[in-house]
Amino acid sequence: NTPEIANFTLPVAAACTTDPTFLPIFDPQTTTSGIFSATPSGLAFDNLSGLIVPANSVSGNYTLTYTTSGTCVATFSQNISIQNQIIANFTLSANDYCLGSNNAPPFVNSIANPGGNFSISGSATIDSLGQIDTASLIAPNTYTITYTTNGNCPDTATQTLTTYIAPNAGQAPATLPLCNGNNAIQILADLLINEDSNGLWSETSATPSQNNAFNAINGSFNALGQLPGIYTFNYMFTDPLGLCNTASTTATIEVFAPDTAQLLNNVQVCNAPVGIGCELNIADLISNGNS
Repeated sequence: NTPEIANFTLPVAAACTTDPTFLPIFDPQTTTSGIFSATPSGLAFDNLSGLIVPANSVSGNYTLTYTTSGTCVATFSQNISIQNQIIANFTLSANDYCLGSNNAPPFVNSIANPGGNFSISGSATIDSLGQIDTASLIAPNTYTITYTTNGNCPDTATQTLTTYIAPNAGQAPATLPLCNGNNAIQILADLLINEDSNGLWSETSATPSQNNAFNAINGSFNALGQLPGIYTFNYMFTDPLGLCNTASTTATIEVFAPDTAQLLNNVQVCNAPVGIGCELNIADLISNGNS
């Protein structure tokens, strides 16, 4: 009888438990009606086709043997290594961060298998330990942080980091004087510089204004008919997420009463030459007025 041939090859010498299934490749002369076996136990395979299923196999080194079934039996073996994937799971201390806030900057606080490589999207930078260079972050933005493990069966995991920018309530350089005799609406934002929009206005005056002179929605104040004194208005940003610091600025208006003057009637003067006591001081003609 003609000797049988059992030769075959494997497409890979090592596979990860996350790899797809694969078949042995028979030589053209190989008798294909044989049986596959493997030692030690733990390799998941089909004993007729030799189909290897890495996902169902136990990590380890195996010998896969093919034995023909004819009169002149032949055997042939190949080694195959099955390796577990090195899981890349990691977490961040926070997935949201406000630039310029007092909150601690985000960092990688747990890694399933240290020793891999970190990367971050955009122009931001991160070191090998997962420390993020917050100076390289911009806001608002969303970054993808990627961690890849080392070894023959690497894994990749990602986390997102969303950045926000702390609001700026601006500055109020000076107190604005207004007369309570003028019916003119003052836009309070005009008293500020460098402020962000969409903040909230509230009145913080020691003696609040009357008759709806302050409009919180429009951020305006009308001094008409208001008592003389100091009126203060707070421009503020609050963060419902609690990420960014509260920002506020106070605009100040001082309300004055209009100047008044009352002329005296029936003032008599002489028409003598100057210098003999008949001079007239115009201020003497005013009563109950502002000098």
